[in-house]
Amino acid sequence: MLRLFTWCLLGAACAPEPQVLGGCTTDLECDDGNGCTGAETCDADGTCLAGSPITCDLPQVCANELGVATCAVVCDLPRAPVLDLVDDAETLRFTGAGLIETAVLDRDTPLGDADWLASDTLDATPGWMRVLARSDEPECVGDRFDHLYEVVASFPGGAETPSSRAIAKDDERLVAWATGHTSLEYGEGVDAAWRAPSRAYGAAQGTSGDVVSLGTGGAITLTFGAPLADGEGPDLAVFENGFDDTYLELAYVEVSSDGTTFARFDSAALTPEPVGSFGRVDPATVHGLAGVYRQGYGTPFDLSLLRYHPLVRTGQLDLANVRYVRVVDVVGDGSDSDSFGRPIHDPWPNTGSAGFDLDAIGVLSGQRR
Repeated sequence: MLRLFTWCLLGAACAPEPQVLGGCTTDLECDDGNGCTGAETCDADGTCLAGSPITCDLPQVCANELGVATCAVVCDLPRAPVLDLVDDAETLRFTGAGLIETAVLDRDTPLGDADWLASDTLDATPGWMRVLARSDEPECVGDRFDHLYEVVASFPGGAETPSSRAIAKDDERLVAWATGHTSLEYGEGVDAAWRAPSRAYGAAQGTSGDVVSLGTGGAITLTFGAPLADGEGPDLAVFENGFDDTYLELAYVEVSSDGTTFARFDSAALTPEPVGSFGRVDPATVHGLAGVYRQGYGTPFDLSLLRYHPLVRTGQLDLANVRYVRVVDVVGDGSDSDSFGRPIHDPWPNTGSAGFDLDAIGVLSGQRR
């Protein structure tokens, strides 16, 4: 029988903030259904109050099964690259656990109909593909990987094409912009004229010159006036200054709650051949990297895609409290790889304003207020 659990890692991860719902008359109305968060109560003025979270002695964690809290050892969670889109020729390989079981469901098939197989590898099939994975170690009880992929023949096209997911710099969903930076490491090939990090503050300009160039393999960490949080749809957009739809300089994007530990978004790049200093990259061959769109258009990123990242599962990254975004230039000679282990190629080598040219980072509707 399939057993469904909610896990409270390290005790505090499942502790909610007190709710003020107004109008409650019984404790039952305040119950969140999660025994690990303790018993919620309704006080005399109709306010729901949080309970006391259940804590367990490590390595045990609190497991919630049908509202009942128990302490148990949670096994390692199998993990494959998590993207919203994957190529129809992709193979998903799960790691992170010993023996692994996987299952594939259609988008609307009930979970109870899953046919589990002893396998850590799955081939993508066109359409919607709900992928499940769990540890098959005999002593394990625990969480499972459960992600819905859209399997496509190609990734979205350039800005303003019908399939594009580009965020225009004047998109009404943009509610805030980066306000400062905490660290900046220039790579090689950046002249003094392009070493102005303040150009990445505030709204995207959509011009060739109002950018900070990171250089080959360089990185910058930006801060914001208020934390970002996982909301509906994409939560941030990163803007580069590519002068057309195919001169694309690419970068990894990472986020952090504490400014020390960063989680990187997964990526896929079907760019196997070098492209040269002024070579071209088809945006329909790259996904999950910044720089996919020309100047004036940002690449969107959805924080929910990080929910299975180890830093999230251990509570080191709070997707409701993201305070730092780091952009790391992809070295375009193929020495850097995507999340499937393939080399990434973009225009290389370059000098003067080498590497990723950051215009801005915009915040979408997920920002906390």
